[in-house]
Formats: sequence, C-alpha cells, structure tokens
Amino acid sequence: MAAPGQGTTADQQILGSQWLGLSQHLIAKIYPVDNKGLRAGQEQIEVHAPVTAGGNMEATLNWQSPFEQSSPDSKAPALIAMLQSGALVPGMNDFYSFFGWKC
Repeated sequence: MAAPGQGTTADQQILGSQWLGLSQHLIAKIYPVDNKGLRAGQEQIEVHAPVTAGGNMEATLNWQSPFEQSSPDSKAPALIAMLQSGALVPGMNDFYSFFGWKC
C-alpha cells in the first residue's frame, strides 16, 4: 500500500507508512539495483521504513559439499565390509579359479 502523502507514479510504487516527526535521514529506501549498483529497470517498487538499532538479518543456507558423503563406506559398503571381515579372499580365489588363474 502506498504511504499517505507519498503517492505513486506510473513507473514507481512506494510501500511504507507515515513516519511523522521522524527525520527523512532515518528512513531507509530499499529498491532493486543491477550488478553496477544502479537502479534496475524503469518500473520500480520501493520500500520506505525506519532504520532501527536492533535490526537483525538471518539466512539459513542448506549447502552441502559434494565431498562430505564421498567416503568408501558410502560408495561400496559391501566391499568395505568384506575387506574388514576377511571375506574378500575366498571371493577373489573363486574369481581367479573361474578364469583358470592361480593366486
């Protein structure tokens, strides 16, 4: 909703409230910018709000490294279990004997 007394134009819409008695230097004007820091586009929406001392911004980013789950246990759990238990040796002997090779 446009703030009373601030109005809107065809190209710009201002969202905010009347901040009577508050200096205009304490009103933050938030609007989109391009990668050079200049106002982006012609049609703009601005938000006017007072700057507060206790302002807090929090962002939760659920990013996971591709290397966190790359352990051998997660890639080939049966093979790792066979190595740890010693069950791989009979399996390799069977593999070699199938092709006629000797260990």
